[in-house]
Amino acid sequence: MNMPNGHAGAELLLEHFHRLGDAPDAVPRLRRFILDLAVRGKLVEQDPHEESAEELVKRIQRDTKSRVASGQFREPKSAIEFPWNELPFTVPEHWKWARLIEFSEVSYGFAFDSNKFNNVRRGMPLIRIRDISKTDTEAYTEEAYDRFYIVKQGDMLIGMDGDFNARIWKGKDALLNQRVCRIRAWRHGINSAFIMLPLQMILDHLHGSTSLTTVKHLSAKQMNGVYMPLPALPEQHRIVAKVEELMALCDRLEAAQQQREAERTRLTAAAWQAVVQAEAPAEVSFALEQLPALPPRPAQVKALRQTILDLAVRGRLVEQEEGDEPAEVLLERIGVAQADEQPFAIPSTWIWVETGAISDSRLGKMLDRAKNTGTMRRYLRNINVRWYDFDLSDVHQTPMRDEELADLLLQPGDVLICEGGEPGRAAVWDGRVEEMYFQKALHRVRFPDGVDPMYFTHTIKQSADEGRLADYLTGVGIKHFTGRGLASFVFPLPPLAEQRRIVAKVEELMALCDGLEAALEAGEALRGQVLEAVVRTDAPKAYKEINDEVRLAAEP
Repeated sequence: MNMPNGHAGAELLLEHFHRLGDAPDAVPRLRRFILDLAVRGKLVEQDPHEESAEELVKRIQRDTKSRVASGQFREPKSAIEFPWNELPFTVPEHWKWARLIEFSEVSYGFAFDSNKFNNVRRGMPLIRIRDISKTDTEAYTEEAYDRFYIVKQGDMLIGMDGDFNARIWKGKDALLNQRVCRIRAWRHGINSAFIMLPLQMILDHLHGSTSLTTVKHLSAKQMNGVYMPLPALPEQHRIVAKVEELMALCDRLEAAQQQREAERTRLTAAAWQAVVQAEAPAEVSFALEQLPALPPRPAQVKALRQTILDLAVRGRLVEQEEGDEPAEVLLERIGVAQADEQPFAIPSTWIWVETGAISDSRLGKMLDRAKNTGTMRRYLRNINVRWYDFDLSDVHQTPMRDEELADLLLQPGDVLICEGGEPGRAAVWDGRVEEMYFQKALHRVRFPDGVDPMYFTHTIKQSADEGRLADYLTGVGIKHFTGRGLASFVFPLPPLAEQRRIVAKVEELMALCDGLEAALEAGEALRGQVLEAVVRTDAPKAYKEINDEVRLAAEP
């Protein structure tokens, strides 16, 4: 996708914002976009009749020389050189740079005695790094203090450890503790709210360039060397006003998103409730057909898949038909008794059975030992088994003797179940590879003709989603689905014809879920591409264009 610039970027955003409004990160990225435009001088128009930034900086420099001569200002003993060529933004040529310490008072906190802190609000509140974003503090102190360290409402604070965040103090008078920097006493009419915009970006850059340690530290030497880009004073005020206006519109957009999301959640919940409460399969089918009309979220599609399986194993997904041979007849034919455990109600033609009673099951054996001899054979491991599928991109081989082959050779229709890792994860072997074996940590389950292996796999997945499978696992911390646990696992068995109808219906509905997820992914990708195209453009934008973009996004 070609990167647009200038008016093309604005038009692209306007054209697609009905799709962007639902992007989870749309508002945060718009906020960053606005701030980026602001510090690059692309958010408001310039007025050539205003006093230039060059004159402003000259006045600051003259004042600094005068204050040095009179002893009112002392040059710092040391400062780290400002990273001019590494900054994450560029500014217009008509803006000029000035040292922060020359047009403001930059000072650092005092190491108050932590043994004298209290949390019962006695004395003065004490501002530590964790408090700079709050309006009150956790710690108070009754320790004597110099009034120089009193922080007033409106002072700018910077945390000098951790993330180097800059904030405006909005609480009552408090004391400035160590490792917190305070900036105030702005000179020459500098707008402190404007300074906050490039300052945080510069602090973020300094944070990223600081040596990798457990906790990063901002030094006074670094702050002494910080320069700020300055537009003319009127332009500073216009930028601040425009940023505030657009951020307020972003607030509206965020509120509208939350309202839409709440409504979508309510409607989806109501639709799913209709599915769950439906008694007859025809009612279930009708309710399921309504779900695709609701714009879903990934978590909702996952829940829909679980609902489909839950309905399937409870006999509510497809109709029972009078001509179907009852499952009880199958058990009588193969000489198997009904299980005593019956976790939930099922149709009268269904029956509960134990896996071990109705199947031929065995656990694989270790095949990758160096002492193995014989012909090289391919085999599946736990890692190759996915839910409902196999990953054959990394299939191992080992020598196998002829006497080992019979029990370990897979046949189409065999169900492979993970013993560990994600115990119970299962898939039906489809014979895609002519000769394949299986290793230890995998169960092979083989059913008689009256049990559809895919239906059984659905019962395993449903029980895992529901949490019932956990009752059959053993181990503390690391769980295992042992042969004994698998043998005792009970599942509801419908007539064979109904099993096949259930499998077909589940496949149909899972394909619907696949389509929903694909649409979600495509939509997210498109929104991400358009946002990325617009926010990365370096071409100038008139303030009206970006204002219209955000205003359009904020419309309910």
